[in-house]
Amino acid sequence: MLDRVKDKLNKVVPMMRLIDEEGRVRTEFVANGVTYEIVPVTTFTIEKRHAYEVLIRMFATGRTPKEQWDDLLHREKLLASMHQKDSISLAISELYRQLFKEKDAFKNVSNKYSIAYYVVSMFIIKKGSDPYKLPSHEETESKIDDWIAANIDPSDFFSLARSTSKACEEILMQD
Repeated sequence: MLDRVKDKLNKVVPMMRLIDEEGRVRTEFVANGVTYEIVPVTTFTIEKRHAYEVLIRMFATGRTPKEQWDDLLHREKLLASMHQKDSISLAISELYRQLFKEKDAFKNVSNKYSIAYYVVSMFIIKKGSDPYKLPSHEETESKIDDWIAANIDPSDFFSLARSTSKACEEILMQD
């Protein structure tokens, strides 16, 4: 069924591919009149790396942003109740710090698109922009809007998201 829909869409607007038949990934492409480039994940700052890892865990486990956010809120309530009961709370304070960093990583995510788009938005940047900067929510949504307007094959984003993470590979290999 999905293949028939893709075929019909391809006849109206040809679908752009970021990954060719041999598995090679374009390092640069134009979407909706904007030139994008793919930068290595190794160039990320600590802040950007942390946000990326949160998104990868969400992608690898198949959780939606809402499910992940609800889980974070639940963990926050549990930690708050533990903190009130325990006066030696150095470990709990560290868990709080990690929780708030994880919540901060959500500032660029909404339920509008699949999490795979948000993962790759970390390393697909507008040409000439700062590869070290964590993009704002508006910048992220603007990029994804461009990619959808350009009719880029969605499966390429899922493949790119999956292939860039060792953590994702480890989770998928379990069972």
